[in-house]
Amino acid sequence: LTKAERDVWLTVVNDQPPDWFAPSIAPLLIQYCRHTVQARKLAEMIQSAKTEKDAVTLLTQQRGESAIIVVLATKLRIANTSIRNQRGNKPSKAATISKPWIAA
Repeated sequence: LTKAERDVWLTVVNDQPPDWFAPSIAPLLIQYCRHTVQARKLAEMIQSAKTEKDAVTLLTQQRGESAIIVVLATKLRIANTSIRNQRGNKPSKAATISKPWIAA
């Protein structure tokens, strides 16, 4: 992962309980991080696009990235709609469980 992708990774994993992600989920999380960074790059390119045609092409690419991000976030159970119970309440995080990647 690039530094930007690692930053997304850390933001996501630090926002969840320590046992939220199984090791088998790592490839999905990696792709989520990559697509998130790519969407940010496309946003920067859209802002500096010289022509409307260039902007439209970039917007189309960004919509594709956004669609992939939504699917991955749902599969990873990090989207708000994925982490609420049937009553709409967000489950509480276990404050007593330490995260294994953070040294005590």
